[in-house]
Amino acid sequence: MSIFCCFKSCRPRYVRLVDNIFPSNPSDGIVRSEMEKLTYYALSAPEKLHRIGTYLSQILGRDIARRRDGSVYIAMEALNQLLLACHAQQINLFVESFLKMVATLLESNNVSFQVLGTESFVKFSKIEEDTASYHRRYDFFVSKFSAMCHNHDKDTKSRLLVRLHGVRGLQGVIRKTVSDELQVNIWEKQHMDKIVPSLLINMQSGTDDFRIKELTTPSDEQHPAELAEQALRELLSKASFATLVSVLDPALEHLDTHKLWTPNEFSIKAFKVIMYSVQSQYSHLVVKSLLDHLAHKGNSERIQCSILDVLCAIVPISSSAALGPSVIDVFNMLSQHLHTISTAKSMQVNFKESLIKTTGIFGEVIPDYQKLEALTFYMNKAKTFMEKSSLTGNGDTVNENSVYVSLLLQCSVKISEPYKSANLSSISSSLMDPLFKLSLMLSPTNRGLSHDVLLVLFDKHSNRDRFKIVDSYKEILELGLEPSSATKYDKEFLTCHLPSIASFLIESFLLEDNTKENLVHLCQCLTILSLSAMSPELLVDVCRIMLAVQATAVDHYTMDSKYSEKRKSFLVNLLEAVGCCFLFIAHFSAIPEFQDYVSEVMRNRRQQHVCLLPSGLLSPATVVSNFSASWLQKKILFTSDDIEHALRGRSGFPRDKLAMPITQHRFSQVDNRSLISVAFTEVDSININVDSSEESVQLRQSKDLLPASAITFEYLKKTLYKNHSDTEQMNKKKLAEHYKTATFEQLLSELPPNPSEVNQQYLKNLFIGLSSREVDTTEEKGIDDWDVPSLLQY
Repeated sequence: MSIFCCFKSCRPRYVRLVDNIFPSNPSDGIVRSEMEKLTYYALSAPEKLHRIGTYLSQILGRDIARRRDGSVYIAMEALNQLLLACHAQQINLFVESFLKMVATLLESNNVSFQVLGTESFVKFSKIEEDTASYHRRYDFFVSKFSAMCHNHDKDTKSRLLVRLHGVRGLQGVIRKTVSDELQVNIWEKQHMDKIVPSLLINMQSGTDDFRIKELTTPSDEQHPAELAEQALRELLSKASFATLVSVLDPALEHLDTHKLWTPNEFSIKAFKVIMYSVQSQYSHLVVKSLLDHLAHKGNSERIQCSILDVLCAIVPISSSAALGPSVIDVFNMLSQHLHTISTAKSMQVNFKESLIKTTGIFGEVIPDYQKLEALTFYMNKAKTFMEKSSLTGNGDTVNENSVYVSLLLQCSVKISEPYKSANLSSISSSLMDPLFKLSLMLSPTNRGLSHDVLLVLFDKHSNRDRFKIVDSYKEILELGLEPSSATKYDKEFLTCHLPSIASFLIESFLLEDNTKENLVHLCQCLTILSLSAMSPELLVDVCRIMLAVQATAVDHYTMDSKYSEKRKSFLVNLLEAVGCCFLFIAHFSAIPEFQDYVSEVMRNRRQQHVCLLPSGLLSPATVVSNFSASWLQKKILFTSDDIEHALRGRSGFPRDKLAMPITQHRFSQVDNRSLISVAFTEVDSININVDSSEESVQLRQSKDLLPASAITFEYLKKTLYKNHSDTEQMNKKKLAEHYKTATFEQLLSELPPNPSEVNQQYLKNLFIGLSSREVDTTEEKGIDDWDVPSLLQY
């Protein structure tokens, strides 16, 4: 027996120290005094750490096989204390033994051993190592912890316990690897395909009513769903631009596999967690991933609607950053889905409404300048499709394009609703021109949508919500409209764009298929524009616009003896609209004489022809049975002379402009629905050109007399340069005819010499002359006098 004792004393010191920490009775726990000796020895001789770890690993494996649970706990406690105490360079070798022991515990079927191994790994993950380990891999731990997250034990307590520690283990792996670029790349697809679904499935289990009960430690009271959400947030917060997609793809695949889009409560919750966790500059990648995923779900309308609901829920979280640097790309993807709907055989109503709603949500979060960019994009796209429809003439194509344009306009209205107009100068011609052209090509219903967009652009103080058709100044005062004076930038905008706005409004008023709602919208547009940039110049221009509309409608009626009931009704509605606009303009002009004049006209209408009052636009039908030309007398019409007399003596009002013609820019090239082709002058000297027949055209050509007011600078300029332009046209025709009739050899002979050859020959002669020294110095020219006509052609 003493011989064996001698051999026992010959063992290495680290072996003896390790053996001494195990008591004779494992239930007594680790021997603290011996553990302190072992720790001191490890710190004094760090080169022995690897051997200590290897020996403890052997003891652990032996005790697990022999089912000595007490010794297993003591060995793991010793390893944990050594790991926390030692930070030498040799720690990497010890960690390998430690991780091997943790893996051995996790492979066991004993739940207690799995919990013990997980807790040891979590402690290890919190240690910051001084040196990186390039060869260490965590593939086994990712797989094992993910499997624990999917535990389906029948015992509720055991299942929750294993899942909880599986999530903790994954959290430890994430903490250990995600912040160190020299460690294993945890962002690889093979790892993310296990980690992300494991976290999501535990987050989903949080909707159940069970909770962990009768657990020994307070830390176990946390539910797996809460811990899984915490781990997912930690993972996403460390994701970069390049690695975020590797997290999003498994999340989308998990929702598809488990059919969690419908109902979409969990999908909204999951993506809210994602949106709140990612860095704000990368949030647009989440939106882009969902939009890309939406494109691959074209076979299920319910899933598409659910994805759009998720987008509506998460986009406001990061505000404008959610759409990224290229906002137009996002709206283009939505418009492509709208086009798909318009070409489908069956209209997907729910998907259509979801798309329009989503577009509106996107419009709310972006700044105003990007709202204008989005509106410009939608208007140009709608105008392009309307022009294609007019060119093709195919019934099916026209119908599809009409539906698509209607959807684009509805989206445009949603985008424009949150827009706040600070000044009119922010509206560019790239937006207004397609909007004007499109509006004139649309049907009455869709035209109302384009008018809604225009109202938002012009409105500075939300006056559009308070505007109503009224018959008196008292009623206008009760509306509470807020006028604002024109700023410097507003005046610059009006100087540049008012002619095109005026032309658009005149053409819009005179479209014969206008409904009463369209005329109300136009009155609202004109009034809101005047209130947003109140100035004497704009007041006069608005008067000219309404006088031109009135004069064109009245003159067209008097020239046409076969005026149908429909046209009579339209004329009455036009006169009602003109009266409405004058009523608002006179009220806010604060000029008593002008207000009295408009009141007198409205009083005459009320006494003689009540149907001409503005409130007639609100009635469902217009009574025109006894309408005749005798109604059209100056007492119930507005005249430029009376307006000029009312403004007389008021400084700042350009009264002379009331009798001046303004060049009208025509937006609709072919417009059979309008009452006129060109007209925009004052009422008393208006010269209407009606495209009715060839006789009227010949009659207009025979009368080559112009009123004095029509002779403007532009007219003189065109007249002076008319001959020059005619000569140029003749020369071009002769040249074209010559190219058609001349032979190829003749055309070659007429070609001018190649400038490069001329230059080359000139330089060659020059160098020859310089080399021969035969140049007469008395006759030598200076460089400024040399004639090199072709040398400067390149």
